[in-house]
Amino acid sequence: MKIYLDESGQTGRDLFQATQPLLVYAGVWLDERSEAAVMAELNHVRQRHAHFRSTAKGKDLIATRKGQAFLVDCLYALSTSNLPTSIVVFNKPYQAAAVIVEDCTDYVYNDQFEAAWISDAESKQFLAEAIHKHSDARHLMAAWKARLSEPFDVFIAAYQRVMFALTLNVDERLSNLAKRMTNANFREIWEAAKLNQSGDWSYSPNLNGFVAAIQMAHQQAKTRSIPTVDLVHDRQDQFEQELTEVFGALTKASRGVVTVSSGSAEFPLSRFRSLTFLSSSLSEGVRLADLAANVVKAIVSGRHLSGDRLRHVVRWLRSGGDGIFFIGPPTWQQECLRRVLETSA
Repeated sequence: MKIYLDESGQTGRDLFQATQPLLVYAGVWLDERSEAAVMAELNHVRQRHAHFRSTAKGKDLIATRKGQAFLVDCLYALSTSNLPTSIVVFNKPYQAAAVIVEDCTDYVYNDQFEAAWISDAESKQFLAEAIHKHSDARHLMAAWKARLSEPFDVFIAAYQRVMFALTLNVDERLSNLAKRMTNANFREIWEAAKLNQSGDWSYSPNLNGFVAAIQMAHQQAKTRSIPTVDLVHDRQDQFEQELTEVFGALTKASRGVVTVSSGSAEFPLSRFRSLTFLSSSLSEGVRLADLAANVVKAIVSGRHLSGDRLRHVVRWLRSGGDGIFFIGPPTWQQECLRRVLETSA
C-alpha cells in the first residue's frame, strides 16, 4: 500500500508568514488495484475537462469555478476507491503559542515553574489557548521564526513583545502566568534552540504537520491491518533532508510515547517501509493529495466552492476517509468542523 502526501499553506520559503495561518497535510492511499481503477477514471475526467492541464496545481484550480469543478471531479474519481485519506489541518499561530509555553514554563530555563509543569497538560493547554486568543498572530509567528533563525537580540525582543502584552491582560490567571514566564532564561532557550536546530523538528510548522500526518496514517494502517506502507511525498527541495531524518527517527525509535508540540506521539511508526519524493507532475497520487489539501484548506477558511460532486467528496474525506484531524484551539476546531459539515450536508 502507498500513501501519497502533499500540503497546502506554505507558499514560498518563509513558513512563518502570519498571512498563511493554516497548513493542511493530505494523504491519499492507493493500492495497485485501486490505483489502476482511479487512473482509468481520471482519464475520463480529463476528457471532460480537456481545457485544463493534467498537472495543474490545486491552488490555481481553486481560483475559478471551472477549475473547482475539475478539481472536485478528480477527487470524486478517487473517492470510488473507498480507501482512507489522512487529513491534518494545522493552526500555525496556535502552535507558535504552544512553543512559547514549552520554552518559558520549562523548569530547566525558568525557576518560577516546577518540574510538574512538564506533564501538566491541562494548564499548558489553557495557557497556549489564552496566548493564542490574546496575542497578535504576527507577533506569535515572528517569535517562532526568531527562535529558529534570528540573532539573540531579535529573538528576545520578539518573545518579550508577546510576554509584555500578556502581563497587562485583564485575565488575572493569564497575566500572573505571563509575569512568571518573563523570568525565563531567554539566552539559554535561544542557545539550546540553536544547538539543537538540525534536530529540533518538533518546533517547525512543516515538520509538525508532517509528523502529525504520518502519525495519523500509521494509526490508520494499524486499524485497517495494513502491514506495510510506502510513503511518497511531494518533492521538497528545501526540506527533504529534514523530513527524511525525521522519518528515519520515527520509524526506528524505541517503543514508547513521546510528547511533541502537536501532542503525544506513539513510536515507533514501524509499518512505514520507505519514504520517497516525487513531483506532482510525475505522480498522479501526489497530485491528488495536493487537490485534497487545497479543497480542505479552502473549506475551513470559509471559502464557498462549486462542483456538483463536492458534497459527496467532502463527505468521503470526513467520514469514509476516517475523518479530518484539527490541531488548534477548541473553538477554532469547532468552527472548522462546522464548515466541513455544512459543505457535506
